[in-house]
Amino acid sequence: MRAGSEADRDVLVSWTNGLHREAVPTESNTDSTPMVDTLLGAGQLFVWVAGGVPVSMAAVGEPAAGVVRVRMVYTPGELRGRGYGSAVVASVSRLSLDRGAAAMMLAADVGNPVANRIYRRIGYRPVSEGRVWMFTR
Repeated sequence: MRAGSEADRDVLVSWTNGLHREAVPTESNTDSTPMVDTLLGAGQLFVWVAGGVPVSMAAVGEPAAGVVRVRMVYTPGELRGRGYGSAVVASVSRLSLDRGAAAMMLAADVGNPVANRIYRRIGYRPVSEGRVWMFTR
């Protein structure tokens, strides 16, 4: 794993757009460029590299009361099932704890058994469930 860089920007924007399309399919035409630029500038966006090429990403937030949130975990569909997402989540979690985080958290879709199994294997445990309500005009 390494920190994302300006050289990764285009692929990270593409992946973030893909993540958004998968997570919120009712919203199209989202441009993730400003978010990616902010995260890159803050050193909060990381990539897992295989064969010299980025294959997965994850971001971390600023600590809040000592807790760091992992977010924006994404591996392109054609690269899934190879452990890249697991590796990047485990690595950003370890890095954050090594840098002084008291605890880690992430939000996962309870309808995604693969992600939930992976997160449990890494060491995350479910503590609550919530609902997301979307209002349209």
